[in-house]
Amino acid sequence: MHEAALAGTIALRWREARQAGLRGHPRLLVRGAHHEPIDFDAAVRLHLAVVAPDLDGERLEIVHLPVARLCSGCGCRFMVGGPGAACPECGGAALPGATDEEIELDWLDPSPI
Repeated sequence: MHEAALAGTIALRWREARQAGLRGHPRLLVRGAHHEPIDFDAAVRLHLAVVAPDLDGERLEIVHLPVARLCSGCGCRFMVGGPGAACPECGGAALPGATDEEIELDWLDPSPI
């Protein structure tokens, strides 16, 4: 499960930022996930709580950027930006995306403490 490795990387970068005297918190930008965003978010936060209980994992901001999906009912192509996406034409469920998942980690409010 890549969420565990991702949580380890987030914790490492977060601690490095703290040691460098930066305040703020990390943000993940996710594009092209193959499952529901809410499941991904919960898994990342759970693993972060396990590997870094000293960090406030709830401050981690996770943003899911819109991606193109196909409807399982009618084949319509539509953009999905959040959980529970339904086809705007027929209400069918979105099929998993065919694109690779991309994740970018950046820092919000990188000003010194």
